[in-house]
Amino acid sequence: MASQYIKFEQDTQRFVHGIASKPPLFNGFFAPLSSFKSYKSLSYFFISLPLSIAYFGWLALFGVPALVLSIVGVGLPFLALFLKSQTYLALIEGQLINSLLGVRMPRRPSRITRTGAPSTWWQAISSVLKSPQGWRATLYTMLHLPISATYFAASCLLFMSSIALILTPIVDPIIHGFSPHLAVDIPWFWFPITTIVGAIGMTLSMHISRLLVSLQTSIASYLLIQR
Repeated sequence: MASQYIKFEQDTQRFVHGIASKPPLFNGFFAPLSSFKSYKSLSYFFISLPLSIAYFGWLALFGVPALVLSIVGVGLPFLALFLKSQTYLALIEGQLINSLLGVRMPRRPSRITRTGAPSTWWQAISSVLKSPQGWRATLYTMLHLPISATYFAASCLLFMSSIALILTPIVDPIIHGFSPHLAVDIPWFWFPITTIVGAIGMTLSMHISRLLVSLQTSIASYLLIQR
């Protein structure tokens, strides 16, 4: 039974992450170029930045006013609603990490730990406010925007710049043919050199993304998984 479970897990990882049985096209330094997992990691970093802006906007527009109003007691129900919504945002983030980074994350919202069934609405609000899950998810939301911007600048910008460098000697003369007033930035005969330099830049961005994946999954596992 154990061997069957191991085989099933290997087949699942091969299906989800595109792990092929044949040898990779590239080895050594350029190995990430033939790894589907590297492209999935870059896809997460592309998606992560606009999502982090949405997370931070929800925090600024609803969470901060609710926290300020909770000082006088009026905002406590809204603060509890915000903390409850953070558990669902954490679920969305966890599913992205599970699908694109290959790290198992919770597939259901974190349950609020209660000593007993709440008999009044105030006990329900109090149990949400006292639960650490919502607060940890809120901390993750606060950190997500600067971290995602750093990830995007470190890996995605380098990757896109490398692709642009490869395509410029081909695209620029075509654009110049339709619009002669536009200058050609890189002539076509530089294409072999720009291809090599661009491939090196793409590979570097993928190596950087591998390091960032370890950092991101560590932060997400600590703040989003219920303990």
